Amino acid sequence: MKHTILIIGSGMASYMLAIQIRMQDKDVNIAVVTECDGRYYPKPMLSSALYHKKSLDDIVTSTAAQMAEKYALQIYTHEYVENIDNQQKAVETRSGKKIEYIKLVLATGSNPNKLNLPQGGGEYAYQVNTLEDYARFRKEIANNKRIAVIGSGLVGVEFTHDLLHAGYKVSVFSLEDLPLAGLVPGTIADVLKKHLISLGVDWHTTPLDGIEKAQTGYVLKTPKKSYQIDAVLASIGIHANLDLVKKSNVNHEQAIEVNRYLSTNVKDIYALGDCASLGALHLTYVAPIKQQAKALAQTLLGEPTEVHYPAMPVVVKVPTLPFCLVPVRGKVTGTWEDQPGSGHKSFVSVFYDTKRIIRGFALAGEATSQRNHWLSQMPDLLGSSNV
Repeated sequence: MKHTILIIGSGMASYMLAIQIRMQDKDVNIAVVTECDGRYYPKPMLSSALYHKKSLDDIVTSTAAQMAEKYALQIYTHEYVENIDNQQKAVETRSGKKIEYIKLVLATGSNPNKLNLPQGGGEYAYQVNTLEDYARFRKEIANNKRIAVIGSGLVGVEFTHDLLHAGYKVSVFSLEDLPLAGLVPGTIADVLKKHLISLGVDWHTTPLDGIEKAQTGYVLKTPKKSYQIDAVLASIGIHANLDLVKKSNVNHEQAIEVNRYLSTNVKDIYALGDCASLGALHLTYVAPIKQQAKALAQTLLGEPTEVHYPAMPVVVKVPTLPFCLVPVRGKVTGTWEDQPGSGHKSFVSVFYDTKRIIRGFALAGEATSQRNHWLSQMPDLLGSSNV
């Protein structure tokens, strides 16, 4: 059977797109092919599930069968796509299936960056990028208390807070003295670090040499000292999953290259989500994916629509300290400036470029109520010269 629209992947980008298409056309044939079981779940919930007392079952929104029934989808589960034949307009799976399409969408997501240590042992660290990863991590920490989190970016900070709130003893190992390095100025980052320390975190900036399996738990080795830990979580970033396109003639470098219609260089092949990059904008969080899904749904249904990127805030899931930011995107020259009145329970810092145009901001504490005020003063990302 030839599908009008075939989507590879079953993450948030895939299902958001399928839902958007179905909202506009109740009859068009949509199929999803995925190497996993196709459960639909909000991925950002993984790093705050303990705080919200969510079990794995609570996190899952729908099974593949429920999504198929609700949105009239054909979902091929446990099918790993090996190749794209864009001449025959078909994909070939490892099991031998040949699935034909009229229009193909790549929503292959991302993979965690590997933890490479001088003395090895990176394979002992858990890395959470899927529900299946999270299930294994939750099982590992069920009867343990001492957790090491490697990395202090967005997801590392969120997992650190979640584990602290759940009663775990957490040690952060980071090459940076402050969290969210490169995303927020030092003044705001320091507020966040002090808050995490007040919750009980130990912060280490000594580089890790390696991880060894011990009789119980693990030993984290640094040049100065070794640390006994029950479980290790590495949160050191993600990269686009390009395994499939590396065997195709779809243009890619750090991610699949798309234009403003989310079209690749190959006719009738599109991409969205973590695997796709529009110029310098490789945006791997929920807000831009929503924008992509809305625009691409219309394009696939015959109404070419450019994706629109307004200034999109990132809410850092640290519920005990409200925190949100708009990262500075692309190549922009400027400075962070703390705003009058910052301090005590309200912290505001704004990034101005050389023309005094606001390109980013960070808000903590009570200042998060000002989010819309600062958003209203920011230009559309795609209208900026930094793209």
